[in-house]
Order: sequence, then C-alpha cells, then structure tokens
Amino acid sequence: MSTYHEANGNMRQMQQDVHSTHGNAANSQDYIEEHSSLRNTAEPVERQLFSNLISSIDIKESELQGLRVDDFCTHQNQLVFDAICKSIHKNNHCTIYSVSEILREQGSLYTAGGENYLIELSEAGIGQSDPLKDLIAHVKKYSQLRRIERAARMTLRAVEGDSVDLATVQQVTRQMLQQIEKEKKKQPKTLSAFDGITKKAADTFKPAIVTGWPILDASVKLSPGRLAVLGARPGMGKTTLATQLSAQVLKHNRESHVLYCSVEMDVAEIGVKALSALSKTDCVTPFQNDNQEAIDLVNTRAGHYSQILSRLAVFYGTRLDELINIANYLHKEVPLKLVVCDFISSMSPGDKYGTRSEAIGHVSKALKQLARDLQIPVLACSQLNRGTGANRAPTMKDLRDSGEIEQDADIIMLLHKEDPEDDRTLLMIEKNRFGTNTVLHLDTQFQHHRFSF
Repeated sequence: MSTYHEANGNMRQMQQDVHSTHGNAANSQDYIEEHSSLRNTAEPVERQLFSNLISSIDIKESELQGLRVDDFCTHQNQLVFDAICKSIHKNNHCTIYSVSEILREQGSLYTAGGENYLIELSEAGIGQSDPLKDLIAHVKKYSQLRRIERAARMTLRAVEGDSVDLATVQQVTRQMLQQIEKEKKKQPKTLSAFDGITKKAADTFKPAIVTGWPILDASVKLSPGRLAVLGARPGMGKTTLATQLSAQVLKHNRESHVLYCSVEMDVAEIGVKALSALSKTDCVTPFQNDNQEAIDLVNTRAGHYSQILSRLAVFYGTRLDELINIANYLHKEVPLKLVVCDFISSMSPGDKYGTRSEAIGHVSKALKQLARDLQIPVLACSQLNRGTGANRAPTMKDLRDSGEIEQDADIIMLLHKEDPEDDRTLLMIEKNRFGTNTVLHLDTQFQHHRFSF
C-alpha cells in the first residue's frame, strides 16, 4: 500500500475519533496528546509530493494553486516548496539542481537540509504512483487538522489554568477560523479584467486617508490595504514623523482612531511627543526638569487636545501576535484609520526562523496582511543597514535585515539630511505604487518634536 493510502486511512480514523470524542477537557486533552503525531504522519506524504514535482518533466503552476507554503509541516519543507514553486514559475519544471540553486541564492540551502536532503526527496516517491492532485489534497487536509489541533490544545490549556498566553491563543484561533472561512467561500481561481474593474477596483482603489499635509497627500496615497514603510538612520526623526503623522490623521479624521505600536517608547513618551507636535511647543523639557508650573501648562494643553489624544491608542511591546490581536479587537470596537509599527526590525514574529532575514520577512508580510484584512493603511518604520554611509542618500535596498520589506511594501519613504547642520530634511519617495517617485522637503523642528512642509 502506498504512503498516501496509509496516511489517508490514518486521517479518516482521526476525523472519526474527533467526532466521537465527548466529555471533559481532560479527556479532550488526552485525545490531543495521543494524536500529536500528525506531523509524523503527514511528512512522508509531503516528501512523496516533492518527489513527484522534482521528477516531473512538465508541470503547470495552475496545478499547485491553492497549496500554500504554510501548509507544510516543517520550516524545512516550507523552504523547499517555495523554491520548487519558483523553479516551476521560471522553467515550467524543477530539478534538484534548480531547487538547490534557488535556495542557495536565498541563503537558505543549509536551513532547508542541504543538497543531500533534496536527493532524499527525489527518491522518496520511487515505487509510488499516487496522483498529484490526491497528494496535494492530502497535504492541505493535514494542514487544516494541524491548525485545529494547535488551537484546541492551547484553548484547553487555557481553560485548565495552565500558563498559556491568551494573545497567542486568540491569534491561533482567529487564523484557523479565517482559513476555514476562506475555504468555504472559495472564489474562481481567475477573474477577467472586466470583472476586476467592475467588481474589485472600487475596493482596491479606495480613497486614501487625509494626513493634513496637502503636499504629502498629493504625492503619496495611504490607501486602505496598503503597507507603507518609513526608513531612516538613527536620529533622523522616524518616530517624530510617525507620531506627528498619527496625530495629524486624528486631527483631520474626527471619528477615527489610530493604533501606534512602539518598541522603544512607552505611552507617556509617545503621548508627549504627539502633544508637542500638535501644540508646536516643547512638552518634554518640563517633565525632564521637574518644573511643576510648566507641567501644569502641559496638562492644560493636553486637555485642549484631549479629543485627539484620546483616540491615539499606544501599544508598548514587541510581539507581532499581540499587535495583530489588539488591532483586530480595536477595529471591531472603533473605526481604526491607521496602524503604525515603530519599528519593524524589533518585532518578534513568534516562530523560529533560520535567518534574521526570514524572520523580518514574516513580519512584513503579516503587516501587509493586517492592512488587507482591516482595509486600512499600515505604516511601518524601519532602520537602515549599519553600513549605509551617513553622507550618501539612502535607497530602499538599505532597509535593514530583509529585502522582503522592499518587496512587500506598496510605498517606501526614506528620511535623509544632505547637510547635518541644515534644518532641512529630505523625504525621498523611493517606491510609490500607482504614484510617482519624488523628493519632498521638510523643515526640521525637533525642539517641538515635529516637521513641517
């Protein structure tokens, strides 16, 4: 009997056991622990699928539609499948050589198991004759079962009082339900250009948010579903500009809310910077000097701008799953207009990745997906690589840790000072989907924690 049919029989038995399992949480936990070998059962099928793909002389991309990288049970297999897809896209077939070359170019060949592992995969299907479509369906089914198992395991532990992080439970459960919902509402794999215009264009090109800076609004469209990246060297004013932009959006969109995620500054620091930008005064020094009279004036200003500041929610943390959970929760309660992540390279993706570049790539893709799910723009701040010269103008290739940020972003803006002694700062629009690349001039007013055009 083939690997596929053996695994298929095991899977049917597990599904029957799920339906017949009733009783208390402890019994359910015993069931989950007993069947925690889903990965061990699924992996041979994944290997057989890889063997079929590597040995196929002619394979169409359309045959793999609907199969995702994260449907595979290990990060190693996910890397291999991604490389196979890229090889098929480029050559209409794949070989051990083409897959290894792609992995080597990405710097992930070692993480994916090396060439010896690829040779093992090519031999895994010898003597097997299961149809490709059956193997694909089986991989997808096991992926769904693993998501259900993980969500159930974490939920039961939370119910029983174990030290399980509720934010992670919420994220895992939400992802599982979203995926199930997507599979229930499958749309045709392709749409005509006419249908794209008449059915999708209105959502794709929704009006951009108003920042209150006409020059910026005319140059850059912070539209719903878009990921914008703001990059700069340390000390150039990334946080200052991001904070001021958040306050400006709230000022010109009176019923809206903004979620600001900061990995370096707490809610008091972000709040005081936002108040300084709004009031065009220095609201930081009074607290630093412990000047009570001046502090009272700052509190009076805060009261004047309370209608704006009360709609600026600040999350002080580094966990990506917590940011996504908070954004989803707030968006259900109040209309979020913008999410700011300051900054992207310090966010923790949760799972372990072979390289820093892969980890940051996961964060950028998650922020892009968050923008699409909530249909709001997301602004992510990013540092530039340490080797970027202080005097030369940066490019988007200088974005720190991952070239995938460059790929995922719809808009990339870079701050640069040509002359350190000059108060003028350049805002360089390096990538601008459906817009024009240009350079805007900002007047630096760091004494008031703000910029002006």
